[in-house]
Amino acid sequence: MATADDYAGWIVKNAAKKGTPEFDTVAAAYKEALAEEQAATPAPAPAAPTPVSEVPGPRKYSLAEVPSAAISNIPSSFAQQAAGLASAVSSPIETTRDLLRLIGGAGLKVLPESVQKTIVSNSYDPASVQQAIDSAGAVGDFYKQRYGTAEGFKRAVAEDPVGVLADFSTLVGGAAGLAGKAGMAKTATGLGAVSAYTNPLTPVVKAAAVPVKAAAQGVGYVRNVLAPKETALLAAAEGQGPEIVNALRNYDQYVASGMPTAGAAVAGELTAPRYAALQQQVSQLKPREYMEREAANVAARGKALGTIAQDEAAIKAAESARTQATKPLYGAADKQIIKADDTLNDLLDRPSMEKAMARARALAKERNETFQMGKNVPEQKVGSAIVDVNGNPLDVKTIPAEFAKFNGKSLHYLKLALDDLIKDPQTFGLGSNEIAAIKKTRGEFLNWFEDKSTNYAAAREAYAQASKPINIMQVGQYLEGKLKPALETSVGERAGVFAGAVKEAPTTLKRATGQPRFTQLEQVLTPDQVKVVEGIRKDLAREAEFTKQAREGGKAGEVFPATETARLPNLMSRIASVANTVMTKLQGKIDKKLALELATEMLDPKLAAAAMEKALERQAKGEKLAEPFKKAGRAAFEAGRSPLTLGGVQVTNALATQNQNNLNR
Repeated sequence: MATADDYAGWIVKNAAKKGTPEFDTVAAAYKEALAEEQAATPAPAPAAPTPVSEVPGPRKYSLAEVPSAAISNIPSSFAQQAAGLASAVSSPIETTRDLLRLIGGAGLKVLPESVQKTIVSNSYDPASVQQAIDSAGAVGDFYKQRYGTAEGFKRAVAEDPVGVLADFSTLVGGAAGLAGKAGMAKTATGLGAVSAYTNPLTPVVKAAAVPVKAAAQGVGYVRNVLAPKETALLAAAEGQGPEIVNALRNYDQYVASGMPTAGAAVAGELTAPRYAALQQQVSQLKPREYMEREAANVAARGKALGTIAQDEAAIKAAESARTQATKPLYGAADKQIIKADDTLNDLLDRPSMEKAMARARALAKERNETFQMGKNVPEQKVGSAIVDVNGNPLDVKTIPAEFAKFNGKSLHYLKLALDDLIKDPQTFGLGSNEIAAIKKTRGEFLNWFEDKSTNYAAAREAYAQASKPINIMQVGQYLEGKLKPALETSVGERAGVFAGAVKEAPTTLKRATGQPRFTQLEQVLTPDQVKVVEGIRKDLAREAEFTKQAREGGKAGEVFPATETARLPNLMSRIASVANTVMTKLQGKIDKKLALELATEMLDPKLAAAAMEKALERQAKGEKLAEPFKKAGRAAFEAGRSPLTLGGVQVTNALATQNQNNLNR
């Protein structure tokens, strides 16, 4: 049976519980035991008996006594803190209720007492509101009693050292939060580290989260082992699974009858180096199939461009048809005699025409023909042979001026000479300004020539129309030459060469047709033909991008083994160590069969899309299964790591088991 001294010892040790039902019960028992002992043992005459109604006050500690008392009380203090945490985690509804009550009560507590009474009396549940205010007051009283005096602080350190350390940790944590809000990032970081290192409940919190974390990881481990192919796909996707599916389902077929591999289809839309590397690796298991796919795509590009380029026989046939269509018209224009006029004479007086005339004579001579050019004859006055006595003609006749005459062929040579000057200005020592002037002169000359010779105008129009298919084939064959470089040339280089030829359209067209007037592909090719050329360019660029991404993604090593399997937290446990060893032996790496499946699927974007969708579905199911465990682990951790904050200071010991009765007064 407990004695009065036993009760007195408990009362002194648990003075902080004063006012609780538990304390009141012990105090009553103390009074009763003390009365019984005093009745059984006569009191000494000189001394007056201690009044039964008085309870010994809290013990006072000297500074010298505090360290030894604190060390001896660490086990019981830690047990009390851990019990409070366990109670909060195991009773989340009650804990949440008390926290909300404290938050609301703290807000009302700062108001004037008259305002508090008004709110209480007019509320829907006055008792609950008053209880919230009283709870907040109890928290404040607890900390005031605990740390308000030097004696209270010494007693708290001596009897509840773990609780004091926890209070210090949470106080520093609150200061870290305020420092962060004030923009003092370094200070906040330092205080946060101090808070974390001084929190005595951190090991308990981590230990509480271990089982649920292990369960969540176990779900992932099982998924890895049972579905290693899907796990590898998700790892290669790097969080872009839905986007990869969309790219695979909706890739652009740039070239008719061509089909990109899954990696190329994705590379054309996304930056996914690990996915590209995955295909690059598994393709080694089916080299023939992937080589055949590449050859088929090369053939598809060649076939598409072949509809434009055709062949040399087709060009010769078109040139023959052009000659037949224009030869009669040019022949008639060549024989036509055209008289010069003031307009032509003005043109011939220009300096550029002197160079053009010399060039025209040279062209005619090369073809063993004569450049014929008449001369302008000025007006003349001719006297009769009969003269008067003074020797003057009796009659004077005026012979009008005559303009030079040209045949059509000579004028055509003059036009060709102007063309040569414009095509090759360096050979003739012409500057850019001179070329611009000669182009203007050429235009004016052709307008005059065609106006004077309808046959020549018709011949030029027929020639232009008959030249269109020839020019198209010339451009196609030029680009075809850029599409078929040496076999050792990489796909990236091939893409660059072809893209360069398309981009430099003016140079390409000039080289292909010999005509400087073309500056854009659209001036030669039809819209459909331009689309074909652009499609080939984009297809090559997509293949080059895939190769680039595969190279970058492969730098991290092999992709197709499944991602690292889950491991149980070791915590110095032999059971966990053995389990991890077994899991390492069983981790779900892709075997050759699954790798072959991947290689086959990635040859076809649609099959690859279905495989990725399956992986995403498995992932969603696995996350749904693991979420309860993860959520429970987070709740256990947050319950100990993030206690209630009132006014910037976190409340911990006020919610401990031994103090929760204060909240329900």
